[in-house]
Formats: sequence, structure tokens, C-alpha cells
Amino acid sequence: MLLLSVLSFLLTGILVGVSRYHGNDAAATALVQLSGLSFVLAGSAGLMIYVARAARFAVVPLWQMLALAIALRVFAWCGMPLLENDFFRYLWDAYRFATSGTPYDGAPAGYLIDGSVPAAFRTILQQINYPEISTIYGPVTELLFLLGYIIAPGQVAALQALNAVLDMVTIYLLARLGAQPRWLLIYVISPLVLKESIMTAHPDALLGLLLLAALVWARRSWLAGVLMGMALACKVAALVALPLLWKRAGWRGMVFVVLALLLCYLPFVWQPGSELFALQTFAKVWRFNPLLFALIEQVCAADWARLIAGFLLGAVLLWIYWRDWVAKDDANPSKRVAPADLALGALLSLAPVVNAWYLLWFLPFAVLRPSRTAWAATLVVSLSYWNGANLSSLGQQLFGVPVWITAIELLVLGMTLVWDWRAPLAQHHPKNVPLNKQLLVS
Repeated sequence: MLLLSVLSFLLTGILVGVSRYHGNDAAATALVQLSGLSFVLAGSAGLMIYVARAARFAVVPLWQMLALAIALRVFAWCGMPLLENDFFRYLWDAYRFATSGTPYDGAPAGYLIDGSVPAAFRTILQQINYPEISTIYGPVTELLFLLGYIIAPGQVAALQALNAVLDMVTIYLLARLGAQPRWLLIYVISPLVLKESIMTAHPDALLGLLLLAALVWARRSWLAGVLMGMALACKVAALVALPLLWKRAGWRGMVFVVLALLLCYLPFVWQPGSELFALQTFAKVWRFNPLLFALIEQVCAADWARLIAGFLLGAVLLWIYWRDWVAKDDANPSKRVAPADLALGALLSLAPVVNAWYLLWFLPFAVLRPSRTAWAATLVVSLSYWNGANLSSLGQQLFGVPVWITAIELLVLGMTLVWDWRAPLAQHHPKNVPLNKQLLVS
């Protein structure tokens, strides 16, 4: 455990170091940061294999697990957003929410000549991506941004700290569910979690936590429904997990989903705007680091590619739902971990946009339902940072991902998928222990 902790701190230190490196030349700075990130991904792959195979990690004292998790997250909090600037949008949304009562009252570009905007937020405003498009984030995510504003207006460190707290809640919940120590430990040291959730302040781990809580507490239909409603008000991607909750919480749970969703949106009904326009633009136009969608594009036009991908996704999801529905342990289905990782993985495999931080949606389920494919994805999808936005000096198209990166992603994921199919890892079926019971990892 000591060696693992030292190596994890070393790799995290490299991430923190390159995130704070800023040379005179922007292209050279990006190259240093990309090289540092790639080195960390390679080193983390070795650590993950070591943890997954070494017998010593079959049992890990809980206090050691939590101590390492806290220490790594505090260390990552010392870093800066790495190769990402989405946090400017988060900070601006929080400012508009706090000052006008809604983050949906117009695109950021409309405030560029507004003299009432404070100087600090004018600087933030000028660095927002796609300022002509209003925010894409749901009410629950916006509440997280608002809480960061209350703590420290205009400071990304507040959002980083909140994400670190949420991540520790996820780790605690997984421990209470009796997650196998080695897979929980892999989550603790994951560079994807440390970089995307803590350093870069992406809020997507919130969706993973809400989905996990909703599905493992499905026996309490009202609570599961409220949590799933909050998940839907966080990211629309939660829709693919809704039938899994229906199996476990029934119609009563669905009623509470609707009620919670309505309550989340109710404060904005009389306010101008919503995230729907931005979501439509996202669905119709945006494209970044596609996986199987990139192969579909090679044989048909872009519009048809989205239609075909949607049809294939629907077919795969129906198969996942059917397998879940006819599972043998129906006497108490809430005791079986819902295959939300499969549903969300299918969505990302066929989506035209696959950002690395989207994998935070299903990582908690990858702890309870371990697979080589899920954890390999956390490493290879992060290679998408070798894109045109960071390699503009090399003539790469803006936000275009080089073909060799896509080839590596598909090759690695294809190989691990076959390996998982031929020799699946042992999955753990937690017992949904009450909150007042002793922690199961010991």
C-alpha cells in the first residue's frame, strides 16, 4: 500500500505540475502538458493492472483507503484546470444565477458590452467557449455552480473543492455497499477522476453519484425517484438509466421522478430561457472524439449517421433492459447492481461527442460491476486531448481528433471488450446495507 501511495502521489504531482506550467509559447506549453498527461495515463495503466492482479489488494483497511483518497484529492485541488477552460462557463452561470435568479436569461455574448458586469466577471466572460450559445446545464448542475459562487465568487477553487467533497461521498457510498477493495482503490487513484472532477472542475461526477444512489436505494421508491429526478435535471443522459429504475422501484418510483423533475424546473418556469436550445444545438451539430459513430460516418452522410447511430443505440438499450428484466434474481432485484454502466457505455460508444469527463457518469458502477473495458476507457479516451484546440500549431482542425488517436481508442476498447466477453471479471453484488450498519470494507 505504501508503494502504491507513493507512486500515486508521484503521478498526481506530475498532473499538478504540468497544470501550473505556462511557458512563453502557447503551443510549447500545450505540448508539455499533453506529454505530462500521457505519461500519467501510461503510469496509471501500470498501477491499475498491479492493483487488479496483486493478492494484497483483496483486503484493504478502510482507513487507509479513505486516507489515500482524501490526500490525493487535496493534492489535486492544488492544481489548475488542465487543457480545459469549460470552468469559465460554470463561473459565469453561477454569477448570472446569483444576480438575476436564473442562468438561462441569455447567451454570454449578449453581456459583452454590458457595463454593469464586474471587471472580474468581464474577464471570465471573454474566455467562455461558444459565447453565442446559452448554457447547456440543467438546474441541479446550476445549483452546484451557485453553491461555488456563494463560497467564493468567480473562483474555480470553490468548484474544485465541492467536486472533491462529492467524490468522497461517492467513495463512502461505494464502501458502504461493500465494493471490492481493489476496484474501489482503482477508483481512488484514477487519473480521470483526479483530473476531470477535481482539477478541471467538471460537474459530471454529480450525475454518477445521483444515479448510483437512486439505483442502489431503489427499495425506497420515493427516495430513488427523487434522486433519479435530480439526475435528469442534472444531465439528460440519465434517461438511459430510467428503465433500470422502473424495474426496481415500479410506478411509484416513476411518480416521484416526475414530481422531483417538476420541482427542479419549477423556479425557472416564469424566468426567460432554458437549456433546451443549447441541447438541440449540441445534438444536431457538435462532434468531438466519436468512437463507433466515427465508423458509421465513413459509410453514410452526417445526418444519416446520427439517425443510424440513434437506431443502433435504441436496439442495444432494449437488449440491456430485456436482460435486466428477465434476470433470475427477481425476488429482490434491488440487491443486484443495475447495469447502468452498460447503458451509459452504449450511449457514449455511439454518441458523436465523447468528452473524457463523460465517463464519470458510469465509473461508480464500474467499481461494483468491474470490467477491463470500463477502466481501459478511462485511460484511452483521455488521449482525445491531443486535439486541434491544443495542437493548432500543427495544422490540426479545431477540436478535431487525429485518426491515430481514434484508432488507438477503438483498438484498445475492442480488445478489452472481447477479453471481458471471453473471461469476465467476478462481479460483486452488494447487499444495500442500511446506513447505520458497519462499513463493509475492512
